[in-house]
Amino acid sequence: MTLWNNEVHAQSEQSFNLLDFGAIGDGNIDDSQILGKIIGPKSLSDYPTPTPDSWLEISKVDGLYVSGDGIIDGRRQVWWKTCRGNDCPRRPATAAFISCNNLTLRGLTFVNSSRNHISIRSCNNVIISRLIIQAPGDSVNTDDIDITFFKFCCDQPMLHCNSMLSDDCVAITNESHDINITKVHCGPGHGISIGSLGKGGGNDTIQNVHVWNCTFKDTTNGARIKTWQEGLGFARNIIYEDLLFENASNPIIIDQFYCPGQ
Repeated sequence: MTLWNNEVHAQSEQSFNLLDFGAIGDGNIDDSQILGKIIGPKSLSDYPTPTPDSWLEISKVDGLYVSGDGIIDGRRQVWWKTCRGNDCPRRPATAAFISCNNLTLRGLTFVNSSRNHISIRSCNNVIISRLIIQAPGDSVNTDDIDITFFKFCCDQPMLHCNSMLSDDCVAITNESHDINITKVHCGPGHGISIGSLGKGGGNDTIQNVHVWNCTFKDTTNGARIKTWQEGLGFARNIIYEDLLFENASNPIIIDQFYCPGQ
């Protein structure tokens, strides 16, 4: 699919035929470029009931390569003008990739999500590079990239991601392993976080995470690990190195009594 400087406005339960946008699907031609702008629903009433977990979702597509200089706008103001933070009813993520193996995301800009901008769930061998992700500093729970139940980059790292938002630049959660993150520019926000893990007594495991050569500017945290006190499991073989901090309140923090809001 290629969007050439167009705007596509998402509507409730609306679908698009990729062939109408130039998709060929012959396995040879790169037809997954986004060069225009994809905009979220313009009002809460445009979302179906119940509200979906994300308004853009791709699942069970192997070898997907999504690139371009296009913009994906979650239109956060639709949600945030009527509610704040966790009081918002089931805010959707912008984009979710579920059970997509050998996935590459490159060059796109994500802005103004009502919740996290990108969710990566149950995927193997993912490469994310040269993304720009932005949301206003007063946003709550608008993580850049949430990672859960998956093996991340095995042969190449995450590269050149620029983050400007108030929550986690990257949040790595349950049963994720073999993750390599480098050249991420984070700020403001909560840093690059392991967790939170073990909420409600859950048995959560994270291992083999390498975060290196990243910068944090005007962040509350930098290298962060957070676990609930009643939880089980482990976080092991976590390496943070070669990090640059500028005006970071907690450059390194391990919080084993995580209780947000208290």
